[in-house]
Amino acid sequence: MAPAAGGDAADHGDADSQFNVAGCYGDGIGCEQSFPNACKYYAMAADNGDVDSMFIVGRMYFAATPESGLEQNYEVAFKYWHKASDHGHVQATGCKSGYFCLMCVNCCNILI
Repeated sequence: MAPAAGGDAADHGDADSQFNVAGCYGDGIGCEQSFPNACKYYAMAADNGDVDSMFIVGRMYFAATPESGLEQNYEVAFKYWHKASDHGHVQATGCKSGYFCLMCVNCCNILI
């Protein structure tokens, strides 16, 4: 069951709706919790210019576990962190330099 709020707009390219639907999947609000679906919608929002989504996708791939249904992929994580950093996201700038990576592991464990 997909989240009702924003689903149509999200599927038609609205970054804010994509971000909101991703959050619903991540938290299991109005649907079954699904980190792969959350990551999919965060990636869609990131590809539509949402800078926070760029950072979140990086965190999700950096800290992915088998239980989350995502495959850990540092290359993808750093790609999204670079993209977010290039758009001025301060935490992403630290992550791409390696400075905040230990901190990101801790905050990612909250997300996943």
